[in-house]
Parts: sequence; structure tokens; C-alpha cells
Amino acid sequence: MEIIDPAVLTIESLLRRVQFQVILARKIELEPAEWKFELCSPFWRIYVNERDGAFIEYGEKRLSLAAQTIYVIPAWLSFRTGVQWPVVQNYIHFDFTGFPPSLIRRLFAAPIALGENALIAGACREWLQRLRDDPTPSLPLFAAAGTLVHAIMTRQLAGLQEEQERSCFRWLQGSSEIGPALKCIDQQLRQPPTNRELATLCHSSTSHFSRKFHQAVGMPPAQYSRERRIAIAAQMLHEGMHTIDEIAEATGFTDRFHFTRVFKAQFGLPPAAYRHARNP
Repeated sequence: MEIIDPAVLTIESLLRRVQFQVILARKIELEPAEWKFELCSPFWRIYVNERDGAFIEYGEKRLSLAAQTIYVIPAWLSFRTGVQWPVVQNYIHFDFTGFPPSLIRRLFAAPIALGENALIAGACREWLQRLRDDPTPSLPLFAAAGTLVHAIMTRQLAGLQEEQERSCFRWLQGSSEIGPALKCIDQQLRQPPTNRELATLCHSSTSHFSRKFHQAVGMPPAQYSRERRIAIAAQMLHEGMHTIDEIAEATGFTDRFHFTRVFKAQFGLPPAAYRHARNP
């Protein structure tokens, strides 16, 4: 019987928290009068356009989206969209879970234009062919999209600098100590827990817990809780199955107006406008 080093088992248990999940895989024809959005979302995007003409702007920079090139837009990046003439766009939205928004913003601060890579190119051809054959959501289509997502993120994570990779493991290791608090925050969206309640779950004093939480996450518990609730709210808006009032209540906001104010401060759009722009 093989004896596995306990340190290896510990690392594997930490890495299992890092997951990728396809939200949708679609195609759309972009129109100049319509593809004008200011966006910031808790999920990632992949764009593959069938002709030149579209662009995104972030900060003071403009990135033209060349035909048949794969572009990756990280979560939590603020950007604007535009197109000069009709362009067919193939796109994927996906979640990359396991790390807090503060770390994602630090590691991936700009859109990514992918260069030549045989594995990624093959996965992209498979996904595009399935999308052309039948754009109806299906297991094979989502599996092909997932294969492309994993291939792309494998390359991106392999390209992290040593200090960036250490930051990831510091978060994973530090989050172990506050794991019960993180789980509670996700489970009690409707009634956000207090610092004292979270500290009790972690068998710690409130002051010690708050310090450890800030060291691990890079922000106070209340801010992390608010960002998680806003991220879940954005996902619910994206799914389109609930009213804005229902989403506000489900994510622990006192009313629609409070929810709208916090949501707009985070994403730059009020919930109703965000719902309209959810698929670009």
C-alpha cells in the first residue's frame, strides 16, 4: 500500500477549493447601437469574434478584438465595450472560485490576449464547432467550453510569478483557519453574521478573528461579506429568475434602494441595467 506524504495530502485538500465552472457558452451578433456597456462582473469572460471591429476599453487603454483571437476578461475588471460594425461573437462566462476578489484583482489586472498554443487552439476549435452545429445548451457544449476554460486557466496559472503563486498558497493556507467563517458567510446571505458570531465559529476572540481574517483575505469580514453577497446577487440577476426585490431580500439588503446603491457602487450599473447587460 502506497504511503502518501501528509504534506501532499494537505496541499491537495487546499487545491480542491480552486474550481472552474462554466456559466454559459453562446454566440451573439454585436450591433454598434447595442454593444455599448460599462461592465464589472464577478465572473470571467472569454471572447472569440469572427471578424474585426469590436473593442474594449479599460482605464485609458483600448484593446481591439482581432478576429479568431481568444481574449480573456478577468472577473472584477472594469471595462467598456464597443463595436464599429456588426460582429458575430462567441463567448463564455465562467466562475473561478477559491480566491477572494482582492487577490484576483491583484493577479489579473488587465484583459488577456492569448498567443499561439496548440492545446488551447484545439479546445477552442472543438467548442466553436459544437456551437456552430447546435447552439442549444447541452452537456457536450458545456463540456467543450469547460475544456477550453481549463486549458486557458492552466496556462495563466502556470505563468504566475513565484511571489504571485506564494500569495495564492498563503490565501489557501490562511483561509483554513477562518474556513468556518467563510462557509457561514456563504450560507447566511439573507442574515449576514456579525464578527462576534464568526469569531465564535472559529473558536477565537472577536479581535483576534478580525485580525486573522484581514491578514488572510485582505479586507475586514464585513467588506468580504458584502462583496460575496453582491457577487451572488449579480449571479442571480444574470440567471434572470428572480425580481430585484427578491434578490435584495435573499442577499441580506434592507430594501431595493439600499441594494441598488451598494450594487452600483461595486459594478458601476444599477441592478436593472446590469441585468440588461448581463450577456455581453
